[in-house]
Amino acid sequence: MKKTLLLLLALFATLALAQTDMIPDHLKECPAKDNCVSSQSKVLKHKIEPIRFEADADWEQIKKVVTDLGGEIITDKKPYLHAVFTSFIFRFKDDLELVLIEKTLHLRSASRTGYSDMGVNKKRTENLRLALTP
Repeated sequence: MKKTLLLLLALFATLALAQTDMIPDHLKECPAKDNCVSSQSKVLKHKIEPIRFEADADWEQIKKVVTDLGGEIITDKKPYLHAVFTSFIFRFKDDLELVLIEKTLHLRSASRTGYSDMGVNKKRTENLRLALTP
């Protein structure tokens, strides 16, 4: 009985660790607030276009552009990247998530607080697009 219990506990611990290490291939939906944009959103007001590449995307270049735009990379597990941007004056934090699926870079940028972001997240994704496409 003890061996079975220990085996079950080990199995559950392994599953829990495996789930936290999973790399998403789909970004979560934006909340109902006006402070989020996503290329995978089903809601029109949040929808932006993904970045499409002609050839294979240069992961190192993507990371460089994110940091050049002011992002602090939190998770870098190709094909997934999570960066945090902090506003200068009020120190608000925004999350940028990217997932590369074949030759398409999907983006989600969202403020952690507030209802509106005054278009900051959409502008950030457009700056990223401009820096990554010729």
